Amino acid sequence: MTLQERTRQILDALATAQEQLNEYAVDLWISADRSDERGIQTAADAQKALLKAAREFATVAASIDATIRSHYAAVTELPAAGLDEADVVDTSQTDDEVDPTGQRLDLTMDWTHKRPTAARLGNARRQSVNTWKAVYRWVLQQLHTRNSALFATLPDRPIAITRRDRVVFSRDGKGMLSPIEVMGVYAETNYSANDLRDRMGELFEIFGVDGAGFSVQRRGE
Repeated sequence: MTLQERTRQILDALATAQEQLNEYAVDLWISADRSDERGIQTAADAQKALLKAAREFATVAASIDATIRSHYAAVTELPAAGLDEADVVDTSQTDDEVDPTGQRLDLTMDWTHKRPTAARLGNARRQSVNTWKAVYRWVLQQLHTRNSALFATLPDRPIAITRRDRVVFSRDGKGMLSPIEVMGVYAETNYSANDLRDRMGELFEIFGVDGAGFSVQRRGE
């Protein structure tokens, strides 16, 4: 295994752990015994505690991610951005040929406890993705390519802050737990798979992109 492959593996593991913690918090609530108020309260308390721990982990994971990228770039004298892999455009293959054992996921489906292996938006394809964070980054890169001027305005739009005042897009990453930077815009990634799915759906509407042309290939069980 090369240093680049090993580094990507570690960064993917950090992102996967974040995603699974957020999904597990949802599982706790769904699995609650709703036959009495005590069961509901117990589940609510458990979910709240886990989400707090997940936020703390996201902060640590973001710091580790930044440290790894910094030292990787210093040692290899290669840009850390190369760790996110280049976009692959290939319209000669069908989705089934990319991963014949997988399952194609779209914006209408439940992404919980599923892991991606490839993504497609129109004629653009991204292969070798292992986390929803990587899929989200790629989608943002694609949207920037389609309309860079509109992309630059994301921090100024209503989508930039949630109803609970969580920062979703900004120009400096402040107030975010696990931000990624795409062409000068920072995006929060500390979400569950379904949350990222919904976020991408909102972005497609803003950019006038047909969401039906977006799909993710699920990793085979």
